[in-house]
Amino acid sequence: MLKIAIQVPIKGRSSTRVPNKNFRDLNGKPLCYWVLDELVKLPADIDIFIDSEEEIIFQKLAIPRFQRFKFHKRKKWFSHDQANGNHLIHQFALDHLEYDAYAQIYVTA
Repeated sequence: MLKIAIQVPIKGRSSTRVPNKNFRDLNGKPLCYWVLDELVKLPADIDIFIDSEEEIIFQKLAIPRFQRFKFHKRKKWFSHDQANGNHLIHQFALDHLEYDAYAQIYVTA
């Protein structure tokens, strides 16, 4: 059986174009909850990581329904605008070589 990791990048710093975009209210709940609420429905053997440069992001998600999520602390360079999704998934995979397959899911995609 494949060991699968899902990476959900969520910036700790605010976006230049849309401040605090991942936590902005959308129809009564933070934007990121819409995606995360779907991910918790996945089989328990799939590991879901919140990827951020700030641990406070993970702490904001410390509510019972998101308890299965893990935290991946992003290295500083990867939190800057020069880093793109390819950079993020590459560095994530290098830090988590124990997985056979990786998926990257964006809150704002």
